[in-house]
Amino acid sequence: MKTNFLKLLSGLFLAYGTSTRLSAQVQMIVTLNNNNTETFALSEIRSLKFGTQTLNLNKSNGSISTWNLSDIANYRFVGLTGLGELKNTTGKLEVFPNPAGNQTRISFSAAHNQQISIEILDLQGKKIRNIYAGNHDGEQSFFWQVDVPKGMYLCRVATENGILTKSLIIN
Repeated sequence: MKTNFLKLLSGLFLAYGTSTRLSAQVQMIVTLNNNNTETFALSEIRSLKFGTQTLNLNKSNGSISTWNLSDIANYRFVGLTGLGELKNTTGKLEVFPNPAGNQTRISFSAAHNQQISIEILDLQGKKIRNIYAGNHDGEQSFFWQVDVPKGMYLCRVATENGILTKSLIIN
């Protein structure tokens, strides 16, 4: 899991680190269980490291932010909605719990009726599971009985207006 995540992060730096404009737009947002959030521009992140109980973020200026994994409600990259995609869409995607065990709830809400698809991808962008494809109106939740090995995955919702993606850790 750690290796795959670091490969993804390395890919982000390779793809976006050379362009100041793009790397400044891509951010990592860490949301804690107490609803506090911390935001980091991709250009200021030197590395991320998952320990058995912690997530360590090393910044370019030498400072380090550390969180207990049990305190993190969610972390995500914004401005980058998928591997190689820079689309934006209206709607809200939530994956809970995250990290997940044997089941997770995927909730998507949008203001208008539209066709959507919900998929689980590996970190190389390969589709692993189809969760839902069809008409969507308002807010819907889908429960996925996890049937993949432990590791890091992406949950992608494709709509008529664009694509939303959230990272998902399976423990």
